[in-house]
Amino acid sequence: MPDRETGATKCTNKNGRLQTLYTDDMILNALEEIGEQTTPPKVAEKIGCNPVVARNKLKSLHERGLIYGNKLTGRWVFWI
Repeated sequence: MPDRETGATKCTNKNGRLQTLYTDDMILNALEEIGEQTTPPKVAEKIGCNPVVARNKLKSLHERGLIYGNKLTGRWVFWI
């Protein structure tokens, strides 16, 4: 069942552990709500996930051409 606040879905992974799934739409919505260039930690805070999870999802969206991204001064910055 999706979390009412974030929309994240809880499920059991192949090891039997409970995990939270964050969708592309959740990341894209967070970027739209932030409305400016932003970093993975800010997106993570917005959707309630770990910054590493946010960075990996953002990089995946960037690699697929769905968002823009650039590494500035050693940190990734993303935008729509």
